Amino acid sequence: MSFVIISIEPVGNRRQRVCLDQGTDFLLYRGEVGKYGLKQGEVLSEDQYQFLVREVLSPRAVGKAMRLLEQRDYSEKGLRDKLMAASYPEEAVCRAIEYVKQAGYLDDSRLAASYVCCQQEKKSKRRIALDLLRKGFDRDLIDQVLDREYEASEDEQIRALLRKKHYVAAHADQKEKGRLYRFLAYRGFSSAAIMKALQEMDDS
Repeated sequence: MSFVIISIEPVGNRRQRVCLDQGTDFLLYRGEVGKYGLKQGEVLSEDQYQFLVREVLSPRAVGKAMRLLEQRDYSEKGLRDKLMAASYPEEAVCRAIEYVKQAGYLDDSRLAASYVCCQQEKKSKRRIALDLLRKGFDRDLIDQVLDREYEASEDEQIRALLRKKHYVAAHADQKEKGRLYRFLAYRGFSSAAIMKALQEMDDS
């Protein structure tokens, strides 16, 4: 397979975006565009493209991934999205992801477990699962981590949150109860569990 270079456009003062007819684009420094003989309208062979991916773009994608992970933890999907947004081609992104996984810098299981441990005292299992899904974690992995790490009693959680909100049944009107219901529902607790906790506190 070969590619046609459909455009070479400046990006800032130092780099240029090389766009290929297959929908791939990547960034090179101006000097590199000349060094590798890239010109608009000309053909880029498969060997030339793979050389650029292997020798130029993949090492830079690894460096970018390492810098991102130094700043904060990412899920595999989150890191992949960041690298793709930085205009690294998919092959370079895959190489970078594999490198940081092999080096132990990227571990979805460890990251998901840490999130569960930090959040389980204030969020329901259902809400934590939804949060992790939105962060890009795999559904099967989420289920495994929750089964292993989630130890909180949701009934106790609700009562603890109500106490933290200074809920006193004798002094709470329907408006206050409605506000607390919404507060707990937002954290993923079921309607039945919330109503049970409120009723028990009313009766105590």
